[in-house]
Formats: sequence, C-alpha cells, structure tokens
Amino acid sequence: MPARIFISNPFLCICIAALFSRPAHTAEITSNFNVQVKVLPSCSFLGKPADIDLGSVIPGPARNTGKTTLNVVCTKKTKYVLALTPSNSDKGGTGSMAGSAGNEDKLTYALFQDDKYEKPWGNTTGASGNVLETDGSQTSLDKPVQHIIHTRLNAIGNVLPDTYRDAVTITLTY
Repeated sequence: MPARIFISNPFLCICIAALFSRPAHTAEITSNFNVQVKVLPSCSFLGKPADIDLGSVIPGPARNTGKTTLNVVCTKKTKYVLALTPSNSDKGGTGSMAGSAGNEDKLTYALFQDDKYEKPWGNTTGASGNVLETDGSQTSLDKPVQHIIHTRLNAIGNVLPDTYRDAVTITLTY
C-alpha cells in the first residue's frame, strides 16, 4: 500500500504548491495615439444693422447725420477687416441714393468711422486705406464687438421731392 502524506499545516501546503507550480508567462506592451483638432478662425455678424434714416429735408446745405451699429463676433484674437461699399462701388465710402422709378436725381452721402466725420469708411486697403482694421484683441464668440457706422448727407441741390435710398454692402474679411 502506498504511503500517504498528510500535511496539516495550510501554510506549508501553499509553499510546497508554489515550489512545484510554474509561473504563467505574461508580457505587457504599450502604445499611444493623439487626439487633435484644428480650430479655424471664424467671424460673423450678430444680426443685421438697422437701416439709417436721415429724416426729412428741404433742398439746401442739409448735413443730416445718422448712424447704425454693426456687431461682429469672432474666435478669440482673430484679426479682421470691415469694408463698406455703397451700390455705386465708390471706394471712398461716398454713396449715391436714388429716388423712385422715373426719378433720375441722386443724393449723395458719405460713410464714416467716427462721429466727427473725419475718417471715411470705404473699401480701400493699404497705407492710405479707409477700411476698419482690427488687431483681434477684443474678439470673442461670447461678446460681440460693436462698430458704429456714421453717415452724413451731402448738400442737396434742385431735386425732385421723393424718398431716396441706397444699399451698402458690408464685407468682413478675416
């Protein structure tokens, strides 16, 4: 009859089992990857500026003035340029308002960046340009940057009584 060995100490059983068991072979390797996104500059108008109504006038040296506010939102620190072009494409910001059908008379007005009417606002870039250029320091998607567009009616000659209008195109380049 074969001899049986009884081990009554559990600690000794674990130690003997550890001696005769083979450790499992494990290995670990790692790698990584990036998650990225490129945020592009972005600008837009926040709403449409209100029309400028220069009121009612009689012919003469009228210099009626008006203004409207243009709100721009852009990604942080985005530089942009605002140009204004009357429908006659005048680069200096001097527009020509037309009356109703059949009326060939015109009234002229000028667009300005300041309330002293000293700095014209047109669409000419460069050293002697008249566009509004920003450095991007105030831009944010959270808070619009307000730009006030000032307008002054030039003297009115002998014209038909009528309501005169013009459309101004705003160009935002960033």
